[in-house]
Amino acid sequence: MTQKENSLRKTNRELFISSDDEPTASRGKVAFEDKDEKYVSAEFVAYPRTEVKKAKSTPRAIIPKNRPSMEAVIGEDERELVIPENFPFTAICALRIKTRTGATYIGTGYFVSPRVILTAGHCVYIHSAGGWAEAVEVSPARNGKDAPFGSVIAKKFYALDAWKKRQDSNSDFGIIVLPEDCPLGTRTGHFECKTLRLNADYKKHLLHISGYPGDKGGKQQWYMSGMGECQGRLLKYDIDTMGGQSGSPVWICVDGQYHAVGVHTMGNPNMGNFATRINRTIMKIVESIKKANP
Repeated sequence: MTQKENSLRKTNRELFISSDDEPTASRGKVAFEDKDEKYVSAEFVAYPRTEVKKAKSTPRAIIPKNRPSMEAVIGEDERELVIPENFPFTAICALRIKTRTGATYIGTGYFVSPRVILTAGHCVYIHSAGGWAEAVEVSPARNGKDAPFGSVIAKKFYALDAWKKRQDSNSDFGIIVLPEDCPLGTRTGHFECKTLRLNADYKKHLLHISGYPGDKGGKQQWYMSGMGECQGRLLKYDIDTMGGQSGSPVWICVDGQYHAVGVHTMGNPNMGNFATRINRTIMKIVESIKKANP
């Protein structure tokens, strides 16, 4: 652990714990200890790319057992295919998630710094598949077979403690940290995070979502925008999504700048789609992890 990480850990102990605290790798196995902090983490030795093998069929999206569905198309499908050649779409990543049970899933994430990627908690800690993901292959701006920035195997993950312990839908939020020698966010660009305090503030802005839905193959970005509202720790909207888009950025545009305000996590055709909102607590956590992993 670096001096910077140790200092941050001491001053922000209530927010997150360093990955050095929880996992230990030995002979390919990973041991975990339960922690009481609001944020928990896991770190793995980076796997060679060859270890993330091509699945015999299209990997599935992850659906936690306490939810009837993950995402939903509401009425007519209004999503649009995106060719991710420019920011902010270059900062959005296709995720290929290998679990400890051997299953492979798909998801989405997005850069908020050169090495830090935000995603859904159920993309890094899967209760029905052994807990922490074994490895996550990150492919920024993937477009079919084309991966213009290459693919990197992630080795460090974070999840909110309430998600890990109780599978709390209000805390479905996770973070992926890329290896020190792979700061791909310097090339893709990255979102700035923003906290809006009042529901009226959200209603002033058009919400945008783009990700990698499984019903479209999971290898191309699909985008849609619409209005939304704040519901406690969640954002609700009628923007169409499907499984695989979990972890997608929910962003607004202010004075030509792109600000992430949430992470898409779940939905239901009868209730709408939802994101975990980037509130002040989550903002502090994200900033702490960014500082510890420049």
